[in-house]
Amino acid sequence: MRLNKDDILVRIANRLLIAMTWWQHRLFVKATRNVRKAQEKTLFEIIRKNAKTEYGRMHNLQDIKDVKAFQKLPLTSYDDYQNEIGRIANGEKNVLTSEDVMMFEPSSGSVAASKLIPYTPSLKKQFQRGIYPWLHDTYTKTRVSEGTSYWSMTPVNHKTTYTKGKIPIGFEDDSEYLGHQLKHAFRAGLCVPPIVSKIEDFDSFRYVTLLYLLKGNPSFISIWNPTLLKILIEPLKENYDTLMKDVLEGTLSTHIPPLIRTRLHLRKNKRRAKEMMKIKKMMDEEGFHDLLFSGLSMISCWADSSATQHAKELAEIFRAPQIQPKGLISTEAFVSFPMAGSIAPVLSVRSHFFEFIDTESGEINLADQLVIGRSYSVVVTTGGGLYRYRLQDVIQTVGFFREAPLIKFIGKEDNISDRFGEKVNEIHLNRIFERLKEKHQIRSTFCMAAPERHQGMTRYVVYIETTTRMAVLKRFESDVEKALRKNYHYDYCRRIKQLGEASLYRIERGAQENYVTKCREAGQRIGNIKPRALSKESGWDKVFEGRYIENCH
Repeated sequence: MRLNKDDILVRIANRLLIAMTWWQHRLFVKATRNVRKAQEKTLFEIIRKNAKTEYGRMHNLQDIKDVKAFQKLPLTSYDDYQNEIGRIANGEKNVLTSEDVMMFEPSSGSVAASKLIPYTPSLKKQFQRGIYPWLHDTYTKTRVSEGTSYWSMTPVNHKTTYTKGKIPIGFEDDSEYLGHQLKHAFRAGLCVPPIVSKIEDFDSFRYVTLLYLLKGNPSFISIWNPTLLKILIEPLKENYDTLMKDVLEGTLSTHIPPLIRTRLHLRKNKRRAKEMMKIKKMMDEEGFHDLLFSGLSMISCWADSSATQHAKELAEIFRAPQIQPKGLISTEAFVSFPMAGSIAPVLSVRSHFFEFIDTESGEINLADQLVIGRSYSVVVTTGGGLYRYRLQDVIQTVGFFREAPLIKFIGKEDNISDRFGEKVNEIHLNRIFERLKEKHQIRSTFCMAAPERHQGMTRYVVYIETTTRMAVLKRFESDVEKALRKNYHYDYCRRIKQLGEASLYRIERGAQENYVTKCREAGQRIGNIKPRALSKESGWDKVFEGRYIENCH
């Protein structure tokens, strides 16, 4: 097919992106040949730079000469830094890092934003040491460089805010991680303009995003939560004729702020409108989305732990594109990234200094000491001022790329519901759901448990959206309770009647959308909302009100 001017410019931008990420990719590959050396170099870069800070003097960083000496420092959590972060937010300097804090990035829990993570130039560079090799590998070893891309730049739900010390809170969008020069090449290849993220009304944001996706027919879609793409395309069929008209005429049939509208530079696309007209007759047939997005070759999203089923559902909607499971990336640290042809994401060995606590023995291992099949809790030391910080993320080693471990995210170590000492863990609960849904051949679009007060007693309620027959669900419900009671603490609470028997509620439709709405109302950005097998919060019956069908008991 003959390329037009816009197609040529996109391909040039993608080639620039490949060229600008080449060096970091090369350094990463070199580091995988000697992981211990690469990790020690990263650690001592951090120590030397911050030895004269308040934290450095308190812990004698200048006297640390090897890894063993460093490991005498205490393991930490966010609570250990709250006082220092508060002082930094008020304008104090040289507290955790010698560099000034550029901004704070909010980090959210299961339903609400709760932490502010300080970002320094060093931390930003450490993220780039993972982002650049991932981009280079993806853009050179797959077909994504042949067209435009869409990255999850979700609606900005808040105005720009600042701390008392005049430090901004929050990146505007994901491209801020890339650095000034690469950001321009990256944005030139986007099919949805970043300004769209400024549309605060979600329905309008979704319509405009969908319009640009249809016009751009991207080759690469990068999102976090796989359900986000499902939510974005949900109104596609209902609004198909209106969208097709807007593509044809270069118009916009939804209300958005005038200042944003003037910056969108909408143009006619008669060729694409004709394609959409031909595809319209296939709307109710399988393969419709593949025909409509014929250029799409890869979707990058979460695909592990509680997101596994959602990623599978996305693969059923978009059958042609490859689903690329994202690595483990948190607000605090860049842990791993996917590589073409690899069975799991690879540890980003140049990003931070990593330690791993064996979940069975409690032994602390370095990156070059991990064993295939073992599970570990991740500990990081970063250029942002977090030292021996427990991410509470649990991973499993599944292989190696040279000396670098390939790791799979299992779940959150700290997501434990403990009303009466029952200690229900999300990782354990997710495994129960996966095993029992396979046993009973249950397909669900939403499955999450939460402690609820019901009929005068607290019990765990499994909210599930499925069309499975009630008789099968009753057996599933019974098996969930039996599996939970294998947990000694849960069983004890049941025996002394602190907890009632687990219940199951079937939701007819819309569970995921209601869940996302609840999380957005609590302050989370939609693209960062994670699928959960367990919520420690109660009151979900109100969230799903009107969609509850019946209690299986």
